[in-house]
Amino acid sequence: MRHLIVLLLVTFFATCRGFSGQIRVTTWKLSVPSNNSRGDSSIEAEEKPLRDAAATLRRLDPDVVLLQGVRDARSCNRLAELLRPVRYYVLVCSAFPSAATGGVSREQVAILSKRAAFGAWAESWRKEGTVEPPGGFAFAAIRFDEVDVGFYAVQMKDNQTRGNIERETQLNILKRELSARQLVRHVAAVDGKITNPERAFVIGGDFNTNPDQDLFVTESTFQSLKDAGFTNLFQNIPL
Repeated sequence: MRHLIVLLLVTFFATCRGFSGQIRVTTWKLSVPSNNSRGDSSIEAEEKPLRDAAATLRRLDPDVVLLQGVRDARSCNRLAELLRPVRYYVLVCSAFPSAATGGVSREQVAILSKRAAFGAWAESWRKEGTVEPPGGFAFAAIRFDEVDVGFYAVQMKDNQTRGNIERETQLNILKRELSARQLVRHVAAVDGKITNPERAFVIGGDFNTNPDQDLFVTESTFQSLKDAGFTNLFQNIPL
């Protein structure tokens, strides 16, 4: 079994025993404007980031797209349409709630793939004690020849603060650390259910942390994933 981590806006190749080719994966965060300062219609404002993403993704030609910042399932399906003539399946698109509005969050995660999945779903991060991390992950298990690969598109807590900066910064870090530990437990649970000895796991998405920065040097988010056997593909690359 192999584990890989890949961060935002990176395309990488993964090779596994039992699969003769390469698996090309891109993780991408959409940038949908929160307001409409130019006076564009709502449809036009949402369409442009999808068209921009599709233009780049067509050039990258990934087998799997780990998507963050997507509005909803309609946007996922629209992106798949824009990627034609190559056919991409929308394997899963989350519908996480918004703590701020009580409705559905405008920041969802999804997985698109040229191949169908034999299992796919999304889960919110779970509340632990009084701490409830926002967002969650999308998961899809895809077979490449004789190899089963589990892909995760994750969304972890951002670094916005609105009051006590020091306290809220530490709370944001704690929410990401809890999310990482929950993710590790989920990988272990899925790993125990996949009977194929040729299997691998890939995690990509919006982690909102970087161990190269002083602010996050003591944060254990990546360390939890590393302790579980994952490799950070950005490790040892200059900031």
